[in-house]
Order: sequence, then structure tokens, then C-alpha cells
Amino acid sequence: MNIHYGDILVKFDEILDIKKENLPLIEDVKVISKFKNSFLQNGDIVIADTAEDETVGKCSEIAGVTQEKVISGLHTIPYRPKCKFGPGYLGFYLNSESYHKQLLPLMQGIKVTSVSKSSMQDTVIKYPRQQEEQTLIGAFFSQIDNFITLHQRKSVTIKKLKSGLLRKMILTVESTLTDVFLPLFTIDWEQRKLGDYIHERRERTIFEDEDRLISCAINGIFLNSELFSHFRGKSNIGYLKIKKNDLILSAQNLHLGNANVNLRFQHGIISPAYKVYSLVDVNPEFMQTWVKREETKSLFLKATTEGASQCRKNIDWDRLYKQLVLFPGVSEQSQIGSFFSQLDDLITLHQRKLFIIAYIK
Repeated sequence: MNIHYGDILVKFDEILDIKKENLPLIEDVKVISKFKNSFLQNGDIVIADTAEDETVGKCSEIAGVTQEKVISGLHTIPYRPKCKFGPGYLGFYLNSESYHKQLLPLMQGIKVTSVSKSSMQDTVIKYPRQQEEQTLIGAFFSQIDNFITLHQRKSVTIKKLKSGLLRKMILTVESTLTDVFLPLFTIDWEQRKLGDYIHERRERTIFEDEDRLISCAINGIFLNSELFSHFRGKSNIGYLKIKKNDLILSAQNLHLGNANVNLRFQHGIISPAYKVYSLVDVNPEFMQTWVKREETKSLFLKATTEGASQCRKNIDWDRLYKQLVLFPGVSEQSQIGSFFSQLDDLITLHQRKLFIIAYIK
């Protein structure tokens, strides 16, 4: 088995249990025999000595080795402690911020950053004298990692559920949601032009800083201050005023999903690079669910023309407004929107728990 430095940087955690990870196998017997004196043992540390940024020095402590033959690959430094440490302690300590700060002045390179074995020899490791205490510390942080993994899995599972249900919302006149296993969706849907459901508003500011600045991104609606440290323009006079439940569409990367219903803020202002719409006979939560579907992105793409790049395409707005969409009545929209909004709340809940647990760690 071979441990690749790239996997240490992006895939493996502080503790690498080789029985739980799918490590690449070395089939050349000559290579295996050449490194027979370098096989890794439980408690060994493998450090990635090369990276494209300051993550160089990230490492994993080896665990789970019985009869397996494991070696460290290129751009790694394997270490074996001279004295025995409690399981997990070194893996977590050597990845801690306090230890990593010692590596920062030792890093070299411009495009690719590296740290040498000789320079790391002068770094200092702090540890409790009692091995039992080391073991307790390692076990504590391992439990935190288990909590993080649990909430990551829950978040991924709910996202997959949401994605699967969204795919059921077919954008053709022949289909309805009557085949969805939820008995909630039983009413036939009506086919109309997208332009029938939205009304553009272009109410502009006439003074500087009339309201808080809002940003519309692929992953949601945010205060500008939540995304950027400062206002990147010279003036916000002439910006568009928005209200709660308005639909915001990007003029350049709409096909990538930069479309949102403002469900967060009662009012605000946004760059005139976007278009602002009031909804007509459409539930806001339902519309937010609809604009985030992959099929809706394809519909947006049909109304685009070539732009400055693959990511930045221009919108033929008249063509977009004429696109046929299939929506249910407002009552059913409300039920569907509420259902998917609850799924979003669950996803947000697990993401917040992830953030809190990671912050505690």
C-alpha cells in the first residue's frame, strides 16, 4: 500500500486507519522488496512536505496496521517516534495551529511550497509525560472527528434526498408530480411562459448608501459584508432596490445557478448587473426551490448567448421569458415550497453543527 501526499493534504484526517481507507496498491514486487525496511507501523507519522499553499506539513498518524505492508510515497516524510506515544496524540498535535506556526518560517518556494526534513528537526513537540493522558487526548479528538463525520453524512444524505425529489419535478407538459411517492402532490400542473410568473422592477437608489448592500451568489443571498471585506465599487447610487420575496437573476452566470429568491431580508439594494422581479401567483419558497433545480439551469442555458467566457454568458431576456414552465396552483406550491424549505433547514442545521464542532476542535 502506498500513501500519496495529495491524499494526506485533502483526504486523510489526523488518524489514518489503513483498514478504513482505500489506499492504492503497489503491484511491482521489486519495489516492495526494495522498501522492506521502510514499512510503516502503527504510530508512525507521514508528513506531506509539498503543497501549493501553507497546508504543507499536514500529516497523518498511521493506525490499523497488522500484516499489511504500507509505505509512504513521493513528497512525504515518514517519522517514527523514538519513544512510545498514546494513540492519536501526535496525529492531532502535529496538525494543531500551535505546531504548524513553527513550520511557516521554514517553508520555501513560490508556486509550490515545501518544507525539508532537516529544517523540521529543530521544531518543538509538547506533550504530557503520562502516556495515559496522551491516549485520553487522542481519544477525545477522535470522538470529535466522529461527530463531524456523522453530521457530514447526514448533510450529504439530506442533499441527495432533496436532489432526488427535485428531479421529480419534470418541466414538460406531459408530466406532473402525481408519480412522486409523497401523497402531497396530486394536482395537475399548468404550462405557461416564465414571463407570466414574474414582473421586472427597476426602482433605483438616488442617494449614497440608501440601504444595506445585498449580494446574490450561486449558493444564496447574502449581505455584501458577509462575502467581502469592503464595497468593491465607487458608488452605489443607481443600484436596484429589492424587497423580501423578490426574485434576483444574474445577467451573466444565470446558467450556473446564480438565481435566488430573497427570503432573508425585508429590503436592500443590489448591483444593477442583476435583474429584480416581483413574483406573480408564485409562492416564494416554491420559486426558490424551482430556480435551484439542474433542469432549471438547463432552461436558463437555452436563453443564453456567447459571452466573455464559458462562465460568463449573456442572457436573451425575451427568449427567457418565453420559456415554457410547468407550475401547480398556489396552494400546492406552498406545500411543496414548505417541504423543501424544511429540508434546507435540516441541511443548514447540520452544517452549523459541523461548523461549531470544527471550531471547538
